[in-house]
Parts: sequence; C-alpha cells; structure tokens
Amino acid sequence: MKILGWFLLIAGLLGLSHAAAGPADSSKNVVFLREQYALLNSLSPARQEQLRKLDADFHALDKETQAHLQKVLDNYNHWLSRLSDDDEKWVMEATTARERLVRNNWDDIKDDRYPLLFQTPEFRTLLQQYVKNLESQLPESELARIRRSRDMNFEERFWFRYLAAIAEISERFTLLPGPADGPRQFETLPASVKDAFEKDKAFSKKKLLPVSMQSAVGSWPGFAMATTDYARKNGIKLPEQLGPANKAAMPPEVRAFIEAVLEPTLKKMESHEIKERAEQARRDLLKLTNAEDKWPDYPRAVMELAKSYKLNVPGWMPPGEARLWERFKVRPKK
Repeated sequence: MKILGWFLLIAGLLGLSHAAAGPADSSKNVVFLREQYALLNSLSPARQEQLRKLDADFHALDKETQAHLQKVLDNYNHWLSRLSDDDEKWVMEATTARERLVRNNWDDIKDDRYPLLFQTPEFRTLLQQYVKNLESQLPESELARIRRSRDMNFEERFWFRYLAAIAEISERFTLLPGPADGPRQFETLPASVKDAFEKDKAFSKKKLLPVSMQSAVGSWPGFAMATTDYARKNGIKLPEQLGPANKAAMPPEVRAFIEAVLEPTLKKMESHEIKERAEQARRDLLKLTNAEDKWPDYPRAVMELAKSYKLNVPGWMPPGEARLWERFKVRPKK
C-alpha cells in the first residue's frame, strides 16, 4: 500500500463519519479503515497518541472550520498523490513541516485559491466553453476528475483541484475544432463514405473493422480520424470530409481567430528582421494553406500554429495566457 503520510491516516480516521453510505461504499470504507487502523498500529505509541489527539481536536472544532480543513486535507492528498515517487519521497522525508511544504503552489492548494482573473464572469464563460468542448472529445475517464469538482455547489467546489485537472488534461490532449459530435462507428459514417469503403475489395473482404478503426469506435473525433487515416493509407478516396476542412467551415469563434489573430500574426512575422523567423513564418503560412480542404489536417494545423506562436484559440484552449495555468501544475520547486 502506498503511504501518503499522516494526512491520509487522518483521512481514514475521519472516514468513520462517512461510513453511512450505500452498501457498496460501506464495504469499501470498511476495508480502507482496516488498512488505516493497521497502519496506525504500526506507528510508535507516541505517534499514535499524537494522531488521536489531532483527530479529537479536529472533531472539537465548529462545522464550518471542519469543512475548511477537510478541503485542505483533500487538496493536500490530491497534490501529494500526483507527485512522482522521488518527489513524494522528498516530501515524506522532510524534517520540518515548512520544508515539507516548500512547493511553488502549496499556498494556492492550501487555501483553494486561484487568480482574480479566473473569477471574472468573462473568464468563467470562456472556461465553461472550453470544458464543454473537452466533454465532447475526451474519454469519460478523463472527465471524471473535472466533473466531480464542477458538479459541486459553487461555494463548495474544489477550485484548485478543478483547475489543476483542466491544466493537466490540456497538456496531454489537443482538441480539434469542429462540431460537438460526429461519426463514432462505421454505421454512423455518411452514406457516401460507407459506399467508398464497401466498394474497396480489400476492405469488403474483412469480417471485422481494421484494428486502427476498431480501437477508436465510440470516440469523437477519434473514430473519424482513424477512418480518414485508414482510407489515405489504403488508397480509398473519400467523397466527403468527416470534419471542417477549411476556414469557412470552422466554428465561428475559430474562424474569427484565424482571420483576426492567426493569419495577421503569420503575415507580420514574414517581415521579421531576423531572417530565420521570417522564413519560419512563410513556411507556417504555406502549411496552413496546404492543409485547406483536408481534414483533420486543417484544424490540426490551426491548433499547432496557435500553440507555436503562443496564441489562444477561444473555446479550444484553456483561456488566458499559458503562464496563468502554471500555478495549477504540480511541480517541485527547483
């Protein structure tokens, strides 16, 4: 069992008050509490007494203070559990509490704090739009952490955990601008596309979908991308694109971004005084032009160039400058 420190042990002690859940939850709680009890008994008598006193002091507090400290506890465990093994070892072996908490974002974690900009209605609207687009394209498992916090009452929401999940997911997944849904299996492909596949002799002989397509069934735009990729590799000409393949077909906010921000930035960079940067801008403009009328090439090029030039695609990237999200990324101080 991975030990996450005395905070996790106290979570086990406090868990006694949450045992009145459903039958399945209760059985899980019993197992968890037995593990924590065994861990407690493995400690020295002095340490056991210290933890029991801490638990008693906690329950002597008023409910509002308990709720605040419980949130601190949960945020700490979330933060600690996401550290690498080496970083966790460093924290657990720290000789003082202050040393243990020397991290660039601990104060934010402790106070469930986030920047004032994040609290403005305009920013929250953009954030909601981004999360909505996340929900349309990511696997359910990736969204569970976001939804657990987002679906709480506004006053009770674990803001740091919510924003940290968004920051972490956005680093690993690049969204593809387009409609909220599309074909997720062969049967839901456009009729003309299905006909093109079925007319292909090699494909029609198969009893099952190719592995690359089968593994993407149920996902959007994953299945459509796997379908397009298979068609290209096997010489199947698709009579229509499976997503927006040019500027005119992009969602309104993305089209506006391309016209008002991305294209002007690239054209301005063409005349940059540093020759290498000017040449790179010309190559990037050509990349965008060559991707037109090809899906997913065009929306992918838009996102790649936006990231390269540190631009923000509204609704398809976390809002605000990238540096604003750094405090929500769990990293050790160097």
